[in-house]
Amino acid sequence: MNQIAGRRRSVVLVLAGSLLLAMAAPGVASAAQSVTKVRISGAECEAAMAASGESARNACFIVAETGGGSQGGVVATAGCYVPSGYTHCGSTWIKNQSILLVWSVTATATYVRNSSTGKVWWTSVTCTQAAIGYTVSINWCGSYHNGQPDTNYGSNFDVAFIWKGSPITVSHGMRASINGKTGAQCCIQIW
Repeated sequence: MNQIAGRRRSVVLVLAGSLLLAMAAPGVASAAQSVTKVRISGAECEAAMAASGESARNACFIVAETGGGSQGGVVATAGCYVPSGYTHCGSTWIKNQSILLVWSVTATATYVRNSSTGKVWWTSVTCTQAAIGYTVSINWCGSYHNGQPDTNYGSNFDVAFIWKGSPITVSHGMRASINGKTGAQCCIQIW
């Protein structure tokens, strides 16, 4: 009898934990589908090493994560409108950040696509930034080649900081695409 009560308690705890996670942490269920690392150099690398006390091997990278659905509390498109000429709709995101998590930029997009022609139409692209001790300025947030099979979305931005008494600004960018036929995210680019 105690074994059955113990199993029930375990099942109830697992279900309660799952429910709490689903309610308290939106976006966790749609974890990153892809992670890409790119090495940084120059003053940006030196500042990252100084701030972290880590070697260049550990500190001098930016990381891009991508996924579908929601990210960081942004609600996915649940019941979106699919206009004539398109067959599906969805949402996606790409996030570019320093490996030390002192700055980040996230582009979130909604789209419709045609699974026969592969065409993708971006219905919205929004970008947000966060920084600690750095200044992030988004210069461009949007999409290219809307309504075509080879379209992408993303952001261009500058990261500014003071290093050895001098202001430094480094330009970065990110792009991601949706395969219009399958809905899979592809072709991640960061710099």
